[in-house]
Amino acid sequence: MHYIEVHTFINQILSVFYRIGFWTREDEKSPIKLRIKWFYVIYHSMVVMSAGMASLQNENKDDSILLIETALVNAVLTVKLWLTMWKQRKICELLEQICSFTVRDRETFEFVNGKLKKFINLIKIFIWIVVSLATCEVMAPFVGEKKLFFNIALPFDWKKNDFNYLLANAYICSEIILACLSILMTIVLWYIMFNCSLRYQVLGIHIKKMGSRLGEESKGTLDKKNVFREDLSALIKDCLLTRKLVCDIESFCSTIFFLEIGTSGLCICGSIYCLAFDVSEKTVGRMIHFSSLLYNVTGIFITTNFGNEIMLKSNRLSYYLFESDWIDQPQSTKMMIIILAECLQQPHTIVIAKLYPLTLETFVRILNFSYSTFNILKSFRM
Repeated sequence: MHYIEVHTFINQILSVFYRIGFWTREDEKSPIKLRIKWFYVIYHSMVVMSAGMASLQNENKDDSILLIETALVNAVLTVKLWLTMWKQRKICELLEQICSFTVRDRETFEFVNGKLKKFINLIKIFIWIVVSLATCEVMAPFVGEKKLFFNIALPFDWKKNDFNYLLANAYICSEIILACLSILMTIVLWYIMFNCSLRYQVLGIHIKKMGSRLGEESKGTLDKKNVFREDLSALIKDCLLTRKLVCDIESFCSTIFFLEIGTSGLCICGSIYCLAFDVSEKTVGRMIHFSSLLYNVTGIFITTNFGNEIMLKSNRLSYYLFESDWIDQPQSTKMMIIILAECLQQPHTIVIAKLYPLTLETFVRILNFSYSTFNILKSFRM
């Protein structure tokens, strides 16, 4: 047996949560820590209200579209921030239950490690891109003309003097940093979903190799048929456990995924609109619109892709079952195989709010909705 643990890089992300006060250890719980959590949530929700109020007050339709998009993106990030802070125990349980498991042979162990390594490398690239874009957005207001890229509603006039201008930019910069920290929770959820699809892959490999016991010591008196039956019984339990764990992550992520699916189409449309009609008229502004478009498209694509992978990998299990050495087994064992085959007949599809299957088909529907909405906005502009 070989043991797969939560990846070191994910543990480093969790350590960031502890250091900045998102999470607290059992011996550190105090009213001060609770106030810090509430401060983060209330502070980040302020940008949603500021952008929303500014969109209502702004007479320029183009600026209003940008502000509505900003409010929607940050509203989802605020919910994600709340989820990160108040669901700490559940997140840790999901990580331990889903991302820590055993594999039976060295070959499968190396296969899993290879998949995890590729995933972590992609995540590091994603983080590097997010940090680079965030740094540019933070530094941009201090280069060139004194102007806010987000004309959000503020309780003071930022044009009055340099101090007010710096204060407004400091507020926007702090909100950008907090938004980037919220995105770390998205990465943790992606990691958990990736491990769900990986567990189905491992389950398929184990089903295919039933009775072989590669890499294990001999059981002595057990013959090959008894070993096959014993493996079959263990795999039935593993299959039921995996389905239960995927249902747990479906239940846990249902709210946040529903919000992402519901708002991503509008946000993608808003970004394309701002780029198509050059709303900002400046290179830095275009970069901000492009980064927003990249974040929304990438985020919803990766989420739906992992849901799609879970469906595809679970759908393959019945094929792996009949690739195993089941023909020469006794009738009682064949009955167990038939029962397992019935359980594996339907693929496991994650359905959000009983409306949206988490598959690439949903991603395509979101893009089509964005395109249709963009055409409507374009017709109003003309």
